[in-house]
Amino acid sequence: GTGEIISMSAAVYALGGDLERGTPYYEQQGFSCEDAKGNVLAPENVPRLRAARGEELNGEQIIWRTPSSTTYLRIYSRNILAKHGRPAMALLVFQDITGLKRGEESLLEAVVGLEREREIRERFVSTLTHDLRTPLTAIKMSSQLIHERPACEKTVRLLSGRVLENVERLENMI
Repeated sequence: GTGEIISMSAAVYALGGDLERGTPYYEQQGFSCEDAKGNVLAPENVPRLRAARGEELNGEQIIWRTPSSTTYLRIYSRNILAKHGRPAMALLVFQDITGLKRGEESLLEAVVGLEREREIRERFVSTLTHDLRTPLTAIKMSSQLIHERPACEKTVRLLSGRVLENVERLENMI
């Protein structure tokens, strides 16, 4: 197959490429055809030329870029058998999946944002837990000493002062 276009619908023009009848892909200007990862396809690997060589395509994804737009397409092709000495033809169906791809990109961006928020929240909780535990430990130990041991007035004042100091630290954190 030559990969020549012998017939096309008006929908092809909506893609923005300058697809003239009978002009091979590699002579076209103003557009590029890329695989799903964004790698420019060599002329012999463009889906319509593969279909013209007899390869059937089942939903292969490409990116069609023009100077003014980017369109994501899913391509299907079926071979039409030759009859009465005429060469075989291929029927190609292009499904525009640009909206789906844009939605997928937005969803992935949202997931990345949520993961970032979760990491920040986890760090915050970890820091807060550590900062709260330090004064609480001092309060607990001082309170236990006051409760468990009969002590002199000087020791009680010292320990209760430590309790008050750490309670004030906690209040300032909140």
